[in-house]
Amino acid sequence: MIIKNEWDAYYRSSSEKELPSESLQCTFVMEPMCADFSDVLLTSEVALVMETLVRNNVWFSEICTLSAELDEKLGADAREAKKAVGQLVASVFDSTRRNPEEACTKYYPEIDTFEAELNPLQLGTVNMDCNFAVRDCDVLAMCSAIAVSRTTKTLRMQLSLEQEDDDYNIIYRGHLWKYLAYGLFSARSRELSALESIELFCIDSMSLADIETFCAILASRHPEEDMLDFFLGHGNERDATLMKNTPIRWQFDSGGQVATDSSPIILDSPVHFVRSFNDDGKSDWVDAILPGYGRCQVQRKNLKFDPDEGGRTKGTVLTSLCLRFTKYRPSVSTGLPQFLGAVGSSLSLYMHATK
Repeated sequence: MIIKNEWDAYYRSSSEKELPSESLQCTFVMEPMCADFSDVLLTSEVALVMETLVRNNVWFSEICTLSAELDEKLGADAREAKKAVGQLVASVFDSTRRNPEEACTKYYPEIDTFEAELNPLQLGTVNMDCNFAVRDCDVLAMCSAIAVSRTTKTLRMQLSLEQEDDDYNIIYRGHLWKYLAYGLFSARSRELSALESIELFCIDSMSLADIETFCAILASRHPEEDMLDFFLGHGNERDATLMKNTPIRWQFDSGGQVATDSSPIILDSPVHFVRSFNDDGKSDWVDAILPGYGRCQVQRKNLKFDPDEGGRTKGTVLTSLCLRFTKYRPSVSTGLPQFLGAVGSSLSLYMHATK
């Protein structure tokens, strides 16, 4: 936006002069653009900038090293951290497919150019860094948005999670593979997401236990409940749009109950593809998965349920999967055969073994 404002000021300047006829001129165009988040910790300002760029239909060829690793100041404020992570992830993995001809920049592959891509999407390739510094709840937030994303066809995700605490590693990995199943490979993702190609790299563990949890989500009739360990839920999952400027409960205690003393989050725009679950049909507050925010509770009166959920058609198909196991330390791959059997025979698979 700073560069755009500078050019606007230049064009309005009275000092601008027309070039003489037949004179040569050179135009420098800084496109295609790449947004590189290497060594950038997440702050509220970073999240706001990315949201603004995406909403204003700025196009990128690639998003590099995107992470939800928090800046120290932001990490000290749980509510602001939740809001910033949601703002960042929900914008990068937005459910809105924007028209390239109305883009704020001119970068997008023209239909008549050499080796042009048909039906390009706004953010090109997205590289997601899902390392040990990213919180469990934020991994769920990422995957909840990826499941309905229409900004990219190609996703690369780093899965380097190992810490010194073995008990933590086991729990975190189990959650990770549940979230990946839901966000990348579930029936919901294949119906709504524009993803065609996925690369998972720096994989620490794909154990039998990891993939058993993965497969359980893929096979579940109520994946939201099973992913969040609602053992006696009500089912009744539906898609809805959450109205803007309405309260969102986002904080839960260790027992999964709402922390009623925390302040709600309020968003300034509607949220589409909210997935209600565990719904008894009458409670004022409804459990829901919000894209970019993960598990939340919202008020029933603020939801506009989708009346034609069963009439959707799938526009794209996931066709390519690349797996790269970590080569810097021993990795576990005992669950690989079961994983390959679960994701289906329709994928082109690329394996990169440790040398």
